[in-house]
Amino acid sequence: RAAAIKKLPTGGVKLNDAYDIPREAMLGLRPDLVLSTTSYGFDQKNGFATRGQLKDVGANTYVSPRGCDQDTSGMTIADSYRLLRDMGKVFGVSDRAEKLIADSEKNIAAVTARVKGEEKPKVMVLFSNMSMGGNDFSSVVAKGIYNDILARAGGSNAFENASRTSFADLSKEKVAATDVDALVVIGYNDPNPAAYARKLLKEFPQWPAAKNNTYVTLSDSMYLGPSNDVAVRKIARMLHPNAF
Repeated sequence: RAAAIKKLPTGGVKLNDAYDIPREAMLGLRPDLVLSTTSYGFDQKNGFATRGQLKDVGANTYVSPRGCDQDTSGMTIADSYRLLRDMGKVFGVSDRAEKLIADSEKNIAAVTARVKGEEKPKVMVLFSNMSMGGNDFSSVVAKGIYNDILARAGGSNAFENASRTSFADLSKEKVAATDVDALVVIGYNDPNPAAYARKLLKEFPQWPAAKNNTYVTLSDSMYLGPSNDVAVRKIARMLHPNAF
C-alpha cells in the first residue's frame, strides 16, 4: 500500500509548515472530492478551504461522521469500518471495502483471543517530536481510537484519565510520576521515531518500560483508516510476546 501511495500524483502542491494543503492551493486544484477524518481539515481559521468554498468550485466533501465536531475522543475501530464502507459507496467498490473490514475483524479477533485473560500493561501513547500545547509532553494520547486498539491488544492507556479530550498536555513531572509499562510512539513526519522512543526510555529509567526496553513505533495504523489490525497485532506482540 505504501508503494502504491508513493506513485500517486501530488498535483505539484507545496505543503505548509503543518504538512497540510493551504486554502489557495486546494481551491486551485479544482478537486472533485476532498476527504477529511474531522472537520478540522475544513476549518477556515486553520488556513484550510471551507466546505462552502470547495462547493463553490464544484468539489464534494466528506468528513467522517464521528469527526464532524473535531472531537475524536469517542472514535473507535468501528469508525474506521464506517469510513471504509462510506468510501466503498463513494467509489463504487463496496465489495472491496467489505473484504477489508472482514479481514480486519478476523485478524483483530485472533489477536484478542490470544491475549484474553492476560494482565493489561499500562501503555503511554504519544506522537514523536510533536508539540500540541504548552507543556513538555503535549502530544500524549488520552482518549479515542487509540484506546480501543490498546484494549484489543491486551493493554490499557496509562494516561486515559489525564484529559477529557483526545490529548493530554502534561508536565515532565506528571509523566515521571506515572508507571509506564510500555511505550507506543507514533511517527508523524518523523523519519526516526525509534530514536525518540529510546530517548524517552533513557530519560525515565524508573519506568518498567525502560527497564525492559518495551516499545514499538507505528504510523498510520493508529489512525482512522484501513490498518488498525496492524496496530493491534504489533502492540499485542510487544505486550504479550509469550502469547505468540
